[in-house]
Amino acid sequence: MINNVPQKITKIQNVGKFHKGGVSGGEYGKYTLFYAGNGRGKTTICAVLRSMKVNDPMIVQERRTLGATGTPEVQLLLDSGPAVFSGGAWKNGAAALHVFDGAFVTANVHAGEEVSTDHRRSIYRIIVGAKGVQLAEEVDALDATITSITTKIASEKKSLQQHVPSGTAFEKFLGFAEDPEIDAKIAEQVVKIAAASQAVEIAAKPLLKPSTIPTLPTNFLLVLARTAGGVSKEAAQKVAEHLSKHNWGGDGEQWIAAGLAHVQDDKCPFCENSVQGNLLIEMYSQYFDQSYKAFKEELAGLQSKVLSDLSEAEGLKTKTRFEDLAKAVQYWKAFGNVSFLPAIDLDRMLGKLAALHDEAKKAINAKIAAPLEPVDMKALEEAFTDWQGMASSLQACNDSVAHANSDIQAIKDATAGVDKAALDVTLRELEAIKKRHAPQVTAIADSYNALVTTKNALVAEKDKKKEDLDAYDASMLPKYHDSINTYLTQFGAGFRLMKSEKTYQGKVPQWIYTIEVNKHPVDVTKKSGNGEPTFQSVMSAGDKSTLALAFFLAQLDLDPGLTDAIVVFDDPFTSLDEFRKAMTARTIFRIGQAASQVIVFSHDKYFLEAVASTVFGAKCETFQISSTKINSCIEAWDLAREVKDGYLRAHMDMLDFHSGKSGTASEMRLKMRPLLESYIRYRFPNQIADGKWLGDMLATIKADPNHPLISVYQDIDDVNSFTAPFHHDPSVPFNEDEVKTYVERTLAVVGGC
Repeated sequence: MINNVPQKITKIQNVGKFHKGGVSGGEYGKYTLFYAGNGRGKTTICAVLRSMKVNDPMIVQERRTLGATGTPEVQLLLDSGPAVFSGGAWKNGAAALHVFDGAFVTANVHAGEEVSTDHRRSIYRIIVGAKGVQLAEEVDALDATITSITTKIASEKKSLQQHVPSGTAFEKFLGFAEDPEIDAKIAEQVVKIAAASQAVEIAAKPLLKPSTIPTLPTNFLLVLARTAGGVSKEAAQKVAEHLSKHNWGGDGEQWIAAGLAHVQDDKCPFCENSVQGNLLIEMYSQYFDQSYKAFKEELAGLQSKVLSDLSEAEGLKTKTRFEDLAKAVQYWKAFGNVSFLPAIDLDRMLGKLAALHDEAKKAINAKIAAPLEPVDMKALEEAFTDWQGMASSLQACNDSVAHANSDIQAIKDATAGVDKAALDVTLRELEAIKKRHAPQVTAIADSYNALVTTKNALVAEKDKKKEDLDAYDASMLPKYHDSINTYLTQFGAGFRLMKSEKTYQGKVPQWIYTIEVNKHPVDVTKKSGNGEPTFQSVMSAGDKSTLALAFFLAQLDLDPGLTDAIVVFDDPFTSLDEFRKAMTARTIFRIGQAASQVIVFSHDKYFLEAVASTVFGAKCETFQISSTKINSCIEAWDLAREVKDGYLRAHMDMLDFHSGKSGTASEMRLKMRPLLESYIRYRFPNQIADGKWLGDMLATIKADPNHPLISVYQDIDDVNSFTAPFHHDPSVPFNEDEVKTYVERTLAVVGGC
């Protein structure tokens, strides 16, 4: 049980009609009734209580007394202590409060003639209660967050799309995985495309050819070291002795060979003597005719070859050939990887070749001058050794041509019949991958992905919450629907709820219902003005009030915390007929049995009497709100004194019914019991204590054999038994003829029949 039940309003000033706000009277009871004419402050007090419940000071501030110099001040004495509104704020307050007033109807049921979307949304929140509202608010909050994140995602996506290449889908671009080798792949693809662009030229282009490398003739050094190997040993000895004997120098052999060539007809070219049979001349002929001549020719040939192969011109040609080879390789490298070892130091190569040329020239010239003399080849060998190092470098270049040609052939094969358009597509994708993972784009994409991940998680959470809400609603809404129809039946309404359902129109849940009138559906969402029956045209003012009250009462039925709640009614029977008023009074009593406290405000003292007359076993206190032109006050009020003439009116109503002038059996079945109670109280005012009812009165009569009413005891007891079920449940079926019979017996007891 809560501790915030109002015991009394102790102060209310500068709020509405309560300018100075005098307050008198005792503490409130479980049932507390306020009588006040229209415009005296009933609605103001309801607003104050609602403000305290929701802790919304604005509700009170907006009702500040016009022309008042002071600020609103309110004090309520609660079980837990004082609740104070001062300085524009509440201190302490009620934990659970239900208020049925015009504000409830306008906010949740209808406004004038219309049941709007806002009404349907509000009543939905009332139906599902605190638990449902919490779930709905969680769904709404998640939805709002999702909407906000969606806006951010759209902004990030717009920024990101500026970097997405034309022709590439956004999601595909976003999903590109980072490739650490992307630059190499792009370069490779560019090469492939370049090759594809020149496929015809590549196909016609020949493979590389190794270059020739200048070098000494293979037998050059051997020849230089050689003498005339074909001359006999004897001839060579004779020639050598003869040359030595006559002191020939280095040109002796040349001089003899030249002279021997001029021997004609076996005569010495110098003395004309015959040389026939001359042993020395025969030796000369053998020596010079067979070997020397061939040797000299060989030397001459080597000289020519050396001068040609090692010439400056040949060196320049060699340099050009190797340079052209390197250029050709560069051409092929534009289309793929080509393994090639280029020649280096080609300018230095020219110098080394020139040195070899010079030394070889010197050596060959010396040998030619003295074919049978050895040649000093030290300088030549050094030059040749030096050249061989350079030649090895050039040969390494030549050796790499085979590998290069293998790569070139692969380029040719790959280029043949290639689809350039497909290569272009692949290149664009590779470039897109690189762009996707550029730092600037990565930052945007990471932010976008993080937002999407967050949104997906929120959507999943929202869907789960929505499933929970839908499941909860499925358990609550049918109960509310059925409870409303139960109350409509009890109130004798000529309509009922035909169907109802929850929808998510505009994302916010609402409760849509159809009213059935005379077995015809009326859609409350339909606007008037189209020639069709609508809520406005079909429902009377009393019907609308009945529907609103049924909505409110059904809400209370579904409130698991009703035992701790305070229920407030402000003129709950507006536009209701007498039967519905009576039923409302009985219903208020039953609500009070379940709730912590019931407070009723009404401008109809007889309605308040009807409520009070139903109360038994609980404290019922009555107050009134009196007013002057400028001020309203709360004070104690004697309800019984104010409604004494009610007995006479009820008696007249029953006589009119009995005589067939007016009234209905439905109304009379609820008036017999109160009429008998009032009759006995008025006839025996000192015998019947306050708070005693017809059953108690019957016990008093039965206990006294001499009681004046002992003769009609059975009639009173029968009426009591007949009417009791209707006061507990007005929807209990009845027979009109039975009602007429018991009305006649009632009038027989009280007189007048």
